[in-house]
Amino acid sequence: MNKIKALVVVVIALVTFSNVNAQEVYNEGNLSEAELASSNIYWAKGYVVDSKKGNLEGKIQFLIEDVKLRNPNSGMVDLDLADLGKKVTLAYENKRGKTKYSDYGSKKGLKFCVFLNDEETCFRGLKVKGKGLELAAGALSSLNFDTSRYYQIVSESDEVSLYKEYASESNQFIIKISSDKKGYMFDTNDKQKNIEKLVDYLDGKVASSDLEDLDFTSLEDVQKLIELYKKQ
Repeated sequence: MNKIKALVVVVIALVTFSNVNAQEVYNEGNLSEAELASSNIYWAKGYVVDSKKGNLEGKIQFLIEDVKLRNPNSGMVDLDLADLGKKVTLAYENKRGKTKYSDYGSKKGLKFCVFLNDEETCFRGLKVKGKGLELAAGALSSLNFDTSRYYQIVSESDEVSLYKEYASESNQFIIKISSDKKGYMFDTNDKQKNIEKLVDYLDGKVASSDLEDLDFTSLEDVQKLIELYKKQ
């Protein structure tokens, strides 16, 4: 009898969950301390930029850190770590007023934006090269050698763009020139190797001697690099 009662409670809970709007379920009051302390974005107001459909507005979830999460479609914990940093989920209302969910992978190069503390923060799906073993490890974790992730947009232009990893204290930057399909992630562990690879990535337009004094963990110095490249 107790088993039957327990089963009824579970069924009621699942039905209730499925009928509650995601914006109400995933608000700050329902987040754990670990979730609040992470750099993950939970159902913030925002939009995904679709080249064919325009801006698709709704609530956005973007997960980049390993925190046990509820799957909005099932109410269960989501343990698929391979999607961290590679997938953004948009919750939106259809014409019938029902909440629907769409996932967008980073390998398609899409842009999405969220409003955090009344400020707009935007991201771009980007394939990268440069940091060797770390990138390879990330690709292997997804089982398809996909080195793409969503990175925060610092600046974008037709000539050269700048991105950074989105995390509370990250100083990892990625530069992307228009002539290359992939961005270059600075190797902050081996400066000399980083300079050699960077000169090659920039097609020799910036001399290695101009890079010796730059700190590639500093936004100001990375912006100096961009100016050097633009002058050539």
